[in-house]
Amino acid sequence: MDPLGITTSLFAIVSCSYTTILLTREWKRRIEFSKELCDVHQRDIEVLQRVIQECCEIANSATQISTSIKESFRNCAIREKNLLEILEPSQGASSKLSETIRLSLLKKDLKRRYGMFRESVLLLRDLCSELRTQQQLVDMSAGMARLASDFLEEENEIDEKEQVPSAAMAKDSNKPHTRLISALEQLGSSNYVIKATVVVENPCRERGQRFKYISTEAEHAPALVKLDTGSDVDVVSHEFLAEAGFTAEAFMPIPEEAKDSFIGIEGTPYRPESTVELFWFREGEQRMRKSRFYVVSGAPVDMLLGSKRFAEEAAKRVALFTGPPKSKGGNPSVNSEFSLLTNVFLATLELEKQREAERLEEAERMEEMRFQEELERRQARSRKIFPTVSNAIPDLEQGSSTSASPIPQPSK
Repeated sequence: MDPLGITTSLFAIVSCSYTTILLTREWKRRIEFSKELCDVHQRDIEVLQRVIQECCEIANSATQISTSIKESFRNCAIREKNLLEILEPSQGASSKLSETIRLSLLKKDLKRRYGMFRESVLLLRDLCSELRTQQQLVDMSAGMARLASDFLEEENEIDEKEQVPSAAMAKDSNKPHTRLISALEQLGSSNYVIKATVVVENPCRERGQRFKYISTEAEHAPALVKLDTGSDVDVVSHEFLAEAGFTAEAFMPIPEEAKDSFIGIEGTPYRPESTVELFWFREGEQRMRKSRFYVVSGAPVDMLLGSKRFAEEAAKRVALFTGPPKSKGGNPSVNSEFSLLTNVFLATLELEKQREAERLEEAERMEEMRFQEELERRQARSRKIFPTVSNAIPDLEQGSSTSASPIPQPSK
């Protein structure tokens, strides 16, 4: 073979080897990139799945779910299934190599399905965020109405004199939001902290609550109460209870499966171990209140009152969106802001009056039943002691017939 042919053959061999090496490196780079991309997608998919779980919790806590949220959940489930079909590993002896090659070939399809799944999850998150915002608005509105009701004068029906209606009273009654705004201003100036008194002795008997108004039989412990419209629980400080004289018997331990953690006002995490039922009243009031509190250590205040329990009762019966009151000379923005709170507050007062009337009717009915039972018992007892005349007549006739025997004559 001539030197030119040998040189040409060697050049062809070197060129083919170099091309093979370049192709091998390119395939290796693509395979490594596909593996890294798959790992990134898997981590992102785990995050998106956690977002779906959080959206499920928000939807379960809501009273009503819209059709768009239900359809969004359905779309997320379908696209998640399509995405996991690509990421599902293959079976076989050479599964690792085949899986790597398969992912590198399906890289575009993987990115497309991942993008569709991500867009569906983000849409679901936006819808659930709006739902949670609406629920927080309901809780805040109901809580503000609850706080404002503490500053309004309570109706005292004991020895109350009849008031003569006047034009000024009628004018004030047509604008209930005026007193509400004043109450909210007072709360804001005090940083939503009020003075209260806790009854140390538990004022209960077997038949229920012993008294509705303040009693002098129990010891009283003054406390500072923080009113928080964004809180979901009622909290009391363990140190305050110890100083007030509460014993361990008053605490009710929380089951292990029911224990939960929450964040306090200053960002401190708490995990309560027990609860306690307290009877307390506000400074200047006569009506007792009963609430169940979570006992925590190191609380920044003596007591903290949330608004979730009140919101659940009031939000079901209140029309939330109303127009501003028609009053001259008022600020339209203020009127529209507090019209919702006014309606919630008035509906709550009406609900309390209705429940009080139902309790009075039930008490009257039970009293009437006890009276009838006592009357029947006394009548039955009197019939046993003093029988009727009709029952006594046969006994008298029978006694007279038996005693009518001939009297023996004396012998002469």
